[in-house]
Parts: sequence; structure tokens; C-alpha cells
Amino acid sequence: MRKQILMSVLAASMFTACTSETADLDSLTERVESIENRLDGIGEEQAASLEETLADIYLQLTTLSDANSDLSGLIADIEALELLLETLQETNADEEDIADVLAQLEALQDKVDGNSDMIDAVEDLVSGEAQVWWGNIATADDVSMFAEGNYKIISGDVYLNSANVLSTLSDVVFVGGNVEVSNIETLDWNVENIGGSLLVVDQVELSSITMDKLKSIGGEFTVVNNSKLATLEVPALAYVNDKLHVDSFISGEDEGGYFEKAYITSFDLTGLVAVNNDVVLNAVGDATITLDALTEVHGDLELTGLSETATLACPELLSVDGNFYVNNNAKLATFEVPKLMTIGNELQFNNNSGGGGVGIGFGGESTGIEYLTTFEELVEVGGGVTIASNQSLTAIDAFNKLESVGSYSTIYIESHPKLTTFTAFNALTEAYNINFFAVENFEDADATLSMDAFNNVESVVNVAIDYITVKLDKFEVFGMLTQLSGTGEFGGQYSPLRIQDEFVGLHMIDYLGWGGLKVYIETPAEAYANWCSFNDVITNKEEGLQMYGDIIFNERVEGVSDFTTVDNSTITSCE
Repeated sequence: MRKQILMSVLAASMFTACTSETADLDSLTERVESIENRLDGIGEEQAASLEETLADIYLQLTTLSDANSDLSGLIADIEALELLLETLQETNADEEDIADVLAQLEALQDKVDGNSDMIDAVEDLVSGEAQVWWGNIATADDVSMFAEGNYKIISGDVYLNSANVLSTLSDVVFVGGNVEVSNIETLDWNVENIGGSLLVVDQVELSSITMDKLKSIGGEFTVVNNSKLATLEVPALAYVNDKLHVDSFISGEDEGGYFEKAYITSFDLTGLVAVNNDVVLNAVGDATITLDALTEVHGDLELTGLSETATLACPELLSVDGNFYVNNNAKLATFEVPKLMTIGNELQFNNNSGGGGVGIGFGGESTGIEYLTTFEELVEVGGGVTIASNQSLTAIDAFNKLESVGSYSTIYIESHPKLTTFTAFNALTEAYNINFFAVENFEDADATLSMDAFNNVESVVNVAIDYITVKLDKFEVFGMLTQLSGTGEFGGQYSPLRIQDEFVGLHMIDYLGWGGLKVYIETPAEAYANWCSFNDVITNKEEGLQMYGDIIFNERVEGVSDFTTVDNSTITSCE
């Protein structure tokens, strides 16, 4: 049946192309017979699979296109392929039908910025000037037969395992199945769309991947464990329908001893708009990584071990459906996600500072990020938030539009010895656990911290702010907190809050769990004079209004080792 369909289409296309009234039927018959073996038993199955692949990609792209005009050209390509399949299924195609199809293809071409080789190829196929290879390119015989025709589309898988295969397939614009790369030194190919996956794994001779025209991958895009790969540039790639995984970490021994490094040093995915699964970039060694067009990740986004990257930016990113990890990036100085609004699960921003260790330094000390001032539009995180061990970080001014985090999750801020400013989380209304630990600057005895945070939180289960050894020249926290249903710990016996002016906050609590509230304060020269701000809280406790746990205030003057526990009965209203 497929042979008859192709015969009908090709005949009609020849009538369109010829100026005489009689088609060259001998030429037509010869052309059809030359690919008969590709149609019998293979074409039907491959066409059905291809239709399913295209339908899935098209559905995803049209869903995304409302917010991403950059995908319009890619959608036109997919529509052209679908139109080709519809034409091949038409058993009675005539001259008028073919002319109509060509007109539709011309209209699709008008939607593309520039020109689409994909649509040109489909026009050639409909006009009978090119062919579809139904099946896989897997053997030497396949390659020899392929070289005898003018094939622009391959419906099945491609095993790209030699320079000869790559040269033979140089004019291919679409592969319907998977592409597996092996035994080549450079991958420079003008294919525009791949219906399946692109897999480049465990290659020891491959030095560069340059695919300037590749727009979409219908499966996963995996580039892992290719020890000589220095260049990965796919600037037009807009859409990946499954996981995108690039890992260029390598370790071993040479004449200098043991080493760890990132082997990809030139990296370009600037056209990437959306990925329908996880995005993992690990140990890419380019100094600047900007995913300029990326707007949506329908899975996890992991940007880790980018040992040489100083600038990391996703300026158009709106949403990450899974986890978002930015970890172990030793030289990171600038990080920007200015439009990001939602994260479906957990957010981590950890260990983005210099030093050695696997995935961290790869070769010595570096400063690391000093200012975290992005996440300015983030409103929702479905899990917890962890910001930890960024040793050079001096300021966190972020998350001030974040309204909600996961129901039973933790906000965990820890180990930032140089932090001087923390202005954050001032739109958040409730949380389960909030922990702020370890601002311990042992290099500067006069180091200070200004803290203005969590001032819209009304309900929290547990809070711990401790191991802060620097002076607190401003401490305004939890100004709207009414319900502390677990435990509240502010300072500790060995690391009291070194309040330089006034502790502002916690004065509205009217529900206190059995864990109670405990505060340790150290003042510069004389006893703390502003316990009066807690008068309403003490009054609520005395009146037994759902205040179950103990309230204990401890104070001491700098230079004195022992604490005095405040007699709560002496706390009165401020004048």
C-alpha cells in the first residue's frame, strides 16, 4: 500500500513539474522500485512511529508557543513534516492536490525567520525531487544504498559511526529516530530536527560538536564522558522533548599526578527555549554560560560543578517544575534568574565558592559569589530552600516576593562567614522550619550583620537563629509572627545574639507551642534596655492564652561570661 501511495504522489508531482503532457513513467517506475525494499514492512511501521513522534512534539510545542514566539519556526518545521505524512497517505493525489500542498509549505516557510532547510526538503519530497529513507542507517550496506539516492529524511535510527557515514548523510535535514554517535573526531552536521534522542557517550576521540542548524530533539540529548570533547555548540537548538544532560567532568592521573577538570571549554545553547524533562549541566568549563532563551524546564534544573564559570544566567527563565540546584560552582561571580517565578520542588544554592575538592575547585582557590541579589520575581517554591556554604557571600538581598514554600519543608541558611547583609523572605507568610546558622567571621572581630528578614511570616513551627558571632547592627525579624507552634531559639549559650541596638520582632506571638521560646542576647556595655517590646507576649503567657511553652530571656554584657535570666514579671510596656 505504501508503495502505491508513493507512486501516486510521485506521479502527480511529475505532472506538476513537466511542461509536456506525458510524464516520464519509466523514470518514475525506476525511482519507485529503487526504494521498494524500504517500503515493504518498514515504511508502514516507521511512518506510524514517525506520526506518533511528531504528534507528541507538536502538542508540546503548541502548548509552549503561547509564551514563546521563538518556537514559531520550529512549529512550522513540524507542521511541514506532518503535511508530508498526510500527503503520503493520500492514495489519489493529483496535480491539484500537490499544488495545494506546495502552497501550504510556502506559507509555512513565510513563518520562519530566514529560511528553513527542513521545509525546502519537504517541498522537494512532495515535488518528487528528493526521497524519504524508510528505516535505519545501521550497516555499511545501508550507507551504500543511501548514497545512491537523494534522501533528505530518514524515518528511523542513525548510527553515526564514521566520518564516511557523516559525509554521506550531509544533506539530511530530519531523522525520525535516535542518533548515536561513535568513532568520529568532529561532529559538524546540518541536520535540523531529530525525532528521537541524540546520544554522545563514552567517546575518546571526539573533540567538537558543532550543529548550527539543529532546532529540536524529540527524545533526550545526552553528552557524557567524552574525554577530549572541548566544543559543544548547538546555538539554534530550541526544544528538547526529554532530558538534556551534559557532563564534562573527568579525573585521572598524568605526569603531574592526579587531576580533575572540565573538558568542555566552549559551550553554546543560547537558543534553548524549553526542555520537557530535566536539564543537567555538570562540570562545563566555559567562563560564561548564558541560556538566553530558556523559559521553561519541565523537570529538574541542575547547574553544578561549573568549575570555570564566572557568569551563569538564565535571563528569561520563568519556571522549573522540579528541583533547582546551583551547587559547587567555584568561580561563580554573577548569577541571574531575574524572571523566575516558580520552582516546583526544592531550591539549593550551595558551595559556590573557591577551594579544592571534587566538582568544587579543580585547581585552587577562587573568590566565589559575593552578592546574591536575584530571585527577585520568585513567588513559589514547592519544597524547601537551602543556601549554604557560600564562603565569600557578603549580601543576600533576595526572595522578597516569595510567598510560599513546601508545607513540611525547611528554609535553611548556613555557613556564610562574610555575610554583612541579609534582607530576604519578607513576603513569606508561613513556613514549617526556618534555620539561620553560622555567620562566624573569625578574621574580623568588628564584623557586623544587618538582618531584615521573615517580617511577613505569621505562622511557623520551628525557628532557630544561632551561631552568629558577628555584631548585629540591625536585627528585625518575624515582625508579624503570631503562631510559633514548635520551638523558637534565638542565639545560644555559646553564641548569643550580639545586639548593638534593638531586637525588633516576635512581639505579636499569641500562640506558643510546648517547645517554647528561648532568647540569648549580648549587649556592648550595659544590660539590654528594650525587653519591654515583649510585654504583650509575656501578658499573653500569663493569661494562659494558648501559650503552652516557657519563655526564657537570657542576657549578658560583652566581656561577661555568665548570663542573667530575665524575670519576666518585671517586663512592662514601653513608654
